[in-house]
Amino acid sequence: ASGNCLGLLVEEARTNLLPYSEPDSRSLGVSTVGRWVFDELNPATEIINVLGPDGINNSARECLLSTSSFDLYAFMVPVVSGNKYTVSAYVKLGTATNLAIHVNNTAAWNSVPDGAKTFTSADGLNTETFTKISITFTAPSNNLVNVHIGGHSGTQLQPQQSPGTVVLYGVQLEAGSFMTSTIPTSGSAVTRAADVASLAVSEFGYNQDQGTVVVEYQTETDGGTTRIAELELDTDNRITLFQGGLGEAPKLFVRNNGVSQADYGTSNVTAAGTNKVATSLKQNDTALVLSGGTVATDTSVTLPTVDTLLLGDSNATGSLNGHIKSIQYYPLRLSNA
Repeated sequence: ASGNCLGLLVEEARTNLLPYSEPDSRSLGVSTVGRWVFDELNPATEIINVLGPDGINNSARECLLSTSSFDLYAFMVPVVSGNKYTVSAYVKLGTATNLAIHVNNTAAWNSVPDGAKTFTSADGLNTETFTKISITFTAPSNNLVNVHIGGHSGTQLQPQQSPGTVVLYGVQLEAGSFMTSTIPTSGSAVTRAADVASLAVSEFGYNQDQGTVVVEYQTETDGGTTRIAELELDTDNRITLFQGGLGEAPKLFVRNNGVSQADYGTSNVTAAGTNKVATSLKQNDTALVLSGGTVATDTSVTLPTVDTLLLGDSNATGSLNGHIKSIQYYPLRLSNA
């Protein structure tokens, strides 16, 4: 939304479980799994096709959420009980002053404790530009959810949605504890394959004996292993920069011929947003530092022979789920300073 260049986006595979990422007259009022239902007598009159954040005319939907019920929902979407799911959408306000998202288990209101939020100007919503919003919830025991935009008048749904118009684009329901980039759908669920970005080390004059790698990156992952960059031949021969999730320190892992050589982190912990991590590599002389903090070292490391550079990915597991803003390689073991 800001227009700033974030860098190369690398994400894991995800599926938008909603068959229509934008509500429209093809799906409204049809009580079929995943389709949109509008609590109005003539739902087709409550939708106007408008310009979307993708710059394409008629790609977004302006929806009238009226005072009588002002509720639009995706119908009975299958989920797996106990797993985390995330709902996201691009939103622009029309005459409404906020927008509510509410997830229920199809059998009772307010049945998913972490499945409701009202978004306001404090969350960036405005009448001029689209803002991407999301909520993450735990799937209920009956393995089905309705995803509501807006809410009934009175006290049935909490939090409350103001009456008026809102513009929606790219509504998405995906398995996972954080949102990923929009997966457009038009009639069925769609899966986006995992991003793979790699380069043969022969393309940039890699030095097998020593070198330094500097990566400026940002990740959305809040748990599990997050790969920042990896120099590898196979799973038994690799040099990996990774972190365990938001708020955890980046680490350097080195394996040569199946034997672990290094597995250590920086003493200063990363923060949310963009960070810069650097590692210097040489036989029995490696170093790691985050954003100009304390340098960590290891003096007992045998480097493997590698042939490929992977960005935000690994021969093991754990996509970056974020952006590589820049990566620099020096064919020398630069000083710790």
